[in-house]
Amino acid sequence: MNKKVMAVFASICVVLSQYSYAGNAAVKNNTINTPSLAIIDTGLDTSLPIFSGKIIQEVCLIGWSTCPNGSGYQEGAGASVVDNRLISTQRFAHGTQMASIAINTNPNMNIVFIRIVGHTSDLREQIVPDSTIESALNWVATNKDKYNIKAVSMAQGTLGKNSKSLDYCYKASNVDLAVNKLLALGVPSFFSAGNNFNYTQINWPACIPAAIAVSATDQRGSINNYTNYDKALTDIFALGETNATSPGGKVSRVSGTSVSVSIAAANWIKLATAKPALSYSELYSLVLKTAGETKGSKIPVVKARFDIEQAING
Repeated sequence: MNKKVMAVFASICVVLSQYSYAGNAAVKNNTINTPSLAIIDTGLDTSLPIFSGKIIQEVCLIGWSTCPNGSGYQEGAGASVVDNRLISTQRFAHGTQMASIAINTNPNMNIVFIRIVGHTSDLREQIVPDSTIESALNWVATNKDKYNIKAVSMAQGTLGKNSKSLDYCYKASNVDLAVNKLLALGVPSFFSAGNNFNYTQINWPACIPAAIAVSATDQRGSINNYTNYDKALTDIFALGETNATSPGGKVSRVSGTSVSVSIAAANWIKLATAKPALSYSELYSLVLKTAGETKGSKIPVVKARFDIEQAING
């Protein structure tokens, strides 16, 4: 579990790429005191009351030039907009649900929403290339101070292309580098472990060593049967079922490691806010030190359940 602490030191020497994005900034430099969570997902219904005053920037980064403005990049109000014929479908509702879960978990933070999933003119979902994820993470690295971004949450992923090998984690060096760059800046990237009932492997990009991989527990604190888990690469467990608001305002019960990663990232910012003097490494060590035990029918007892109250009091 100390791999993330070690990764900070290993990545200090990485030279940050100088990404420059034009666009209408929501705020000026150095004017945001409230911490922000950068959510990378499918799209967002910004009209919902739950997001009032919370969405401080919207970004669209789509490799197929299908942002609302017809290009592959857009920044500012409306950048996360999805066609009304799609926004309420299960896939494209996901971003709104994740943002609502994050805000419900920690109302004392802002959201920077980065849309990475596009659709064709006939409403077919487009593939997300690795380069798009890289660009989203590098955008965060460039703009972290401007928007006071303290963590990244991405509830997207897939089991690696090398899933049958022992070294199964898909290798995408530029994405690995982007995760490491953020970690060197003290901004952890939280990714969901996946929901494939796999107890030896987790999704990419959660399996990237410098990432924080989140698996799921149920309301009783036990490990959910559906969660993916790798004893060497899962960092923490978090609650995997809660209420979420969908586009249009409907509230329903949702479950999965997408829920877990949204809750874990929001609680990380809550902890960082409560203990501003601690570095990333110290916060990560505190989370592990105060973690609760959890177990499942296929997984033995592990002490890795993120207990935000114990961490704050620890």
